[in-house]
Amino acid sequence: MGLAATLAGVSLTNAGLTAVHTMAFPVSGQFHTTHGETISAIPPAVIEFFLPSEPEKFGGIAKLMCENIEGLSTYEAAKRSIDAVIRLMRDINAPNGLHTFEVKKGDIQRLAKDTMKISHFPISKIVKTCN
Repeated sequence: MGLAATLAGVSLTNAGLTAVHTMAFPVSGQFHTTHGETISAIPPAVIEFFLPSEPEKFGGIAKLMCENIEGLSTYEAAKRSIDAVIRLMRDINAPNGLHTFEVKKGDIQRLAKDTMKISHFPISKIVKTCN
C-alpha cells in the first residue's frame, strides 16, 4: 500500500491535481478531517462551479450514473450530475458539503486563498497568468 500511495502521489504531482483534491488540502489541514472524507464532501460544489464550462461532460456523468436525461437540454442534463453525486454520497453515508465539518461561510475566502497557493492546482496557474 505504501508503494501504491507513493506512485499515486508522484502521478498526481506530475499530472496536476483536480479542483476537488487541491481544495481538500486546506480543508483537511484547518478542520482536521481526513483527506478521503474531505474529498467526498466537495464534488457537488465543484461540479456546480465548473458545469457551465463543461456541460456535455457533466451530462455524460449524469447518464453514467443512471439519471434520466432524455429530452433535457445539455445544461439541464448536466445539472442532474449534481443530484446523482449527492444521492450517491447519501447512499454510502459519505460527508456531503463542507458544513459537515463545521466550515462556516466566513471560512470560505481563506480556504479559497489557501487553495490558490498550491502551485500544482491548474486554476492557480491560470489566475497567475491573468494578473
